[in-house]
Formats: sequence, C-alpha cells, structure tokens
Amino acid sequence: MGIINALILVTFVGVGAQSSRPTSESLGNPLDASRGNIPMSPAEWTPEARTALAACLWGEAQVNRNDWPIIAWALLRRWRAYQDMGRPRSFAWVVRAYSAPVKPRLASEARMREARAAGNQNEIRLIHKRRFVQALRIGIPVPRRELRRIAPGVNPKVSDRMWAEIGTFVEAWGRGEIADSCPAAEHWDHPGAVARAGMVRVRCGRTRNIYYRWTRRVRTMGNR
Repeated sequence: MGIINALILVTFVGVGAQSSRPTSESLGNPLDASRGNIPMSPAEWTPEARTALAACLWGEAQVNRNDWPIIAWALLRRWRAYQDMGRPRSFAWVVRAYSAPVKPRLASEARMREARAAGNQNEIRLIHKRRFVQALRIGIPVPRRELRRIAPGVNPKVSDRMWAEIGTFVEAWGRGEIADSCPAAEHWDHPGAVARAGMVRVRCGRTRNIYYRWTRRVRTMGNR
C-alpha cells in the first residue's frame, strides 16, 4: 500500500483522494467478494465499455478500492434504467454521460479555450486531469505526457500498477465475480456535496465518495 498510496498525489475532478483501508463495514478487497450475477451480455460488455468503466473508476475513486464496486453497480443500475424506459443506450455511453472525469465535452478544446480566456487556472488543471483519464486504455501503460503535465513528481510505473489493478477489477466485475457491496446506491458525489432534491443518503461503509438513492417520486421521472 505504501507505494500505491503515492498516487494520492494525483487528484482528479477537484476532490482530494483519501486512501481507505478495508473495513468490516464495507467490501474490503473487491476481488475477494463472493460471485455475483454477470452484469451484462458479452455483446454489450465491449472493450469500449471496459475502458470507460476503468477510466471512470480512476477518475472518481483512484486508490479507494471500496468505491470501485459501488460505482460500477450504480452505473449498471442507471444503464438498466435506460433500457427499462425504452431509451436503450450502450453501457459506455451511460458511463461517459454520467461521470464527469470521462465526459468528453468537459475536456474539449472549446472548454479549454474558455478557461484560458477567463484565466480560470483551476478549470485548466481539471481539464488536463480529465484528458489524462480519457486517454487511459486497458492493457496499455498510462499516457506519459499527460501524467507529467498533471503530476510531474509521480513515478509512472506506480501509476501503471494502479491502472493494471483497476483493469483486473473491471474484468472480474464483467465476469460477475464482484458482489454489489451497496445495493441501494444509485448516485455518488464528492465529500461535502449537498444532496439534490429527491436524493437520500446511503451508508456504504468507508468510502471516498458519498452515495445516494433516488426517491420513488424522482424515479418515476426517469432520473435514476
């Protein structure tokens, strides 16, 4: 853990990372979880879907392994909701539409021009971090140029190991080997965020993010 925790130097989407050790409240090491159901068909579980989920986990949770299964299953519930509402989307599309670090428009050149014109240094840093996340590919070392830009002091080999571990988790989740450690979670946000109307806090153990479920009234409107 000492080496991997060096990745805490790399902070994404404006939220400080907090390393979480396994606890009895939460899943602990996700790869030790009991076998669950296969999340989706092989036709849907494409390389694009795998990469989108893995990049999302890096951007949203980093080294906080307790968050990985919660986010993955919350995204699956959101994907299934689209199917139930007769608005089918690919799983990769849902991940990129929902998770800020992997939203293409939040890392676009147009957004960068706006940030530079406004002199918004915080937004410029966030865009570079999102570009790093969006350049990640399963099975390939992390992009060196983007990493040097956002965290010049981080050993890239440490980042490679963390990225490989996330990739291993994602493959195991796709095989149905990772249990849903917080079945009520339908939405997450960074610590200190204010809950939106229609959301109720869900306790998911020791995690980096905070989690919510939608109320029945909001669910009927398709916001799940």
